[in-house]
Amino acid sequence: MTEKLNISATKLYLSILLLLLVGNNSRAQIVYSSPVEYYNTSMKRLLVLSAGNYINQVTQGQIDQDSAVIMACQIYHINRLVPYNENYDGDSVTPGMKLIDAGKIKQTRELLLIQKPEDKIRTLFELGSYYLFKPGGGQPSLDSAQKYIKYADVATNVGPQQHWHDECMVLYGQYYCRTGNIKEGQAYFSSAINSLSKKNDIPVLISTLLCQASYLPYNSPGKLEILEKSLSLSRQYHENIGEIEALTGILTVHFATNMDRATDELISVLALQKAVGFRHLQFVENTLAYIYSLKYDFMKALSYNQQSIKDLQATGDFALASVYYIRNADIIMKLNQIKEGFRWYDKALNGYKTKQNQVFWYKSFLAEIFWYDQFGQYKQEYELIQKITKPFPPKTTFDQMYIALIEGSYYQHTGQKTMAELDYNQFIDLAKHFPPQYVHGELPSAYGRIAEFYVQNRKFAAARELAQKSILVSTQLKTPGVSSLDYLVLYQVDSASGNLKSAIADLKMFKMIDDSAENNKQRQQYAALVVKYQTETKDRSIKNLQQSSEIQKTNLRHATYLRNIILGGITLITIIAGLLYYLYRSKQNSNIQLTNQQKIITDKNDELEHLVQEKEWLVREIHHRVKNNLHTIVSLLESQTAYLGNDALAAVRDSQHRIHAMSLIHQKLYLTENTSSVNMSVYIRELVGYLKDSFKTDNAIHFNLNIELIELDVSIAIPIGLILNEAITNSIKYAFNKPGGEITIAFVKKVSYYFLTIADNGIGFSTNLPQNKPAASLGMTLMKGLCKEIKAEFNIENNGGTIITVKFSGENLEHS
Repeated sequence: MTEKLNISATKLYLSILLLLLVGNNSRAQIVYSSPVEYYNTSMKRLLVLSAGNYINQVTQGQIDQDSAVIMACQIYHINRLVPYNENYDGDSVTPGMKLIDAGKIKQTRELLLIQKPEDKIRTLFELGSYYLFKPGGGQPSLDSAQKYIKYADVATNVGPQQHWHDECMVLYGQYYCRTGNIKEGQAYFSSAINSLSKKNDIPVLISTLLCQASYLPYNSPGKLEILEKSLSLSRQYHENIGEIEALTGILTVHFATNMDRATDELISVLALQKAVGFRHLQFVENTLAYIYSLKYDFMKALSYNQQSIKDLQATGDFALASVYYIRNADIIMKLNQIKEGFRWYDKALNGYKTKQNQVFWYKSFLAEIFWYDQFGQYKQEYELIQKITKPFPPKTTFDQMYIALIEGSYYQHTGQKTMAELDYNQFIDLAKHFPPQYVHGELPSAYGRIAEFYVQNRKFAAARELAQKSILVSTQLKTPGVSSLDYLVLYQVDSASGNLKSAIADLKMFKMIDDSAENNKQRQQYAALVVKYQTETKDRSIKNLQQSSEIQKTNLRHATYLRNIILGGITLITIIAGLLYYLYRSKQNSNIQLTNQQKIITDKNDELEHLVQEKEWLVREIHHRVKNNLHTIVSLLESQTAYLGNDALAAVRDSQHRIHAMSLIHQKLYLTENTSSVNMSVYIRELVGYLKDSFKTDNAIHFNLNIELIELDVSIAIPIGLILNEAITNSIKYAFNKPGGEITIAFVKKVSYYFLTIADNGIGFSTNLPQNKPAASLGMTLMKGLCKEIKAEFNIENNGGTIITVKFSGENLEHS
């Protein structure tokens, strides 16, 4: 009986591998799959959500849902906001999406300053979603998300953008659910759903229902009702993607409570995916392989898993290939095909170990110590545990549970019963905190393994409790095959207690499950497949030998033919060589003529280059003299300031600044190789520095500069410099009545237009200028006249200060 118990324990222990060996990505970096440009945005969204859910499930939550979805986006080269922006961005990829995906959050915020109202609302939604679903962001990210959602709420509460308000309610719902206030979050979802129902906006209504359901616990009474409603609407209005997502949500609930129903629903999802042209079917097929393994229907499991491998090869989706290889190995091992199983394990388990990819390769380590334990190599098992767990301690509850289970088994088989019991008790305590949505066949198998230990140590009460717990979980999961060892344990407990009637019933249940005719039939089917494969291999070998003989005869005929061709070829080559020599001599003569002509052209080019250099020198000299003359004028004006009153003095000072602005441009032209264009980034910064020093602003006024690398023709640079001088001078002189002022200067190019913006946070600009400030009026007239000269649009407005915007065309202006 003990031998029978050990055999059954071995079979059940093997079942732990099915979910344990779910991934082995041996590289710290993400493995990318083939691009999926053949999908539209809805299909891309379905892909990354399916892949994200799959990664989250196969790692048993070790990679959280947000991180898993972002990982899926990276794997398939899809923008990280695509899974979340269905209701407000549709199929478009907005500038905000591009910036956020590139990690340029500051530039995204700056984009809000220049966007139209509707585009601005989209960017607010995008920033809110970015922070809302940012992995590991914690409360600071949630606070940032709330800030941008509030901005969007204010912008959409009234007016022409009110149609976006429902999306604000959805984002509020997600925000409150993520902060733990599910009741408040569900209230916002309900508000959005009521509004959408009145508008009869079916696609957005379906996605909102699905979103609402996703934030309810899997065992919440209302979750299934919401999912069923979204499924019904999807079918009624032929929203195929919505039907797939709704049915997936329903089967996720049933997966923990009704495995048979979940299986049927998963098969329906597979059929729907095929119907809409979704090519990445391997996620569903691999999950079906796992479910049928739990049901001990290994032939179906093998069939689905091999199809999933074919589909990942067809789509070039090798990022998670090791998951499918390991599952294939585990199923084959269940069919007692050890050699073939190890071949698939060898294909899957490779690469090096890092903490960055520990979530994947740790599964391979756990599998390795399992096999040491399985084959009684306990010393190697213990040494490997110590070698790995010291530099890489288990991070997750599941890994900690499994290490405790294997260490308990080691101590059990090396006679250290006290240590074994401590580890087994640690496993039981950890299992109490294991998320119920990730409980599968490996947990009852472990309970049965520990119950066997208690039987051997005659602790029958503890053994009965664990065996009954294992049977209960197996029954809930609809995986009765896992519980055969538990009935054997109960048989031994009842026998030792003298309860012979129960012991006989327990033994019958054990025999019925363990000697399942279906299991034997599947093993026989697999053995028949192996024989068929080997027979076909031998037939192919015989056929190959026959083909080899024919190939040798053909090769002999080809050799004779080839010899004749070579002789003919040598003759032809001789003729061609003669022709080539003749052409060579002709080309030599032509080259001599071309060389003479080239010398004449080179001499003329040198002469022209000399003339060009002289011209450039003269132009620089002119700019130098103009600059000196302008400085002389500035000096003359400075000498007159001692004899002038306040108004005249201010006018002279303004004239000095204007002359200096022009002088600075001529200085730049004189000092650079290019005498026709000015680097505006350098020029503007030096002009601002000059004005700061002239007015002695010190720290009273802070300047913010956003100047792109732009070069302009001198004919445009001088008016722009004068406009800048007037605008900055006006802001310094009139905008601020107390320290702490800010002046922002931006000069950027968008498409074929340039935008120059000078803004301050001062008291603003009055359209009715006072008579005692004629300089401001003159400056305004000058700026408008300069804009008219370069055909630019001039705009001035009050918005928290004065904002001056100059927009002009970039055609024929920029020099590169």
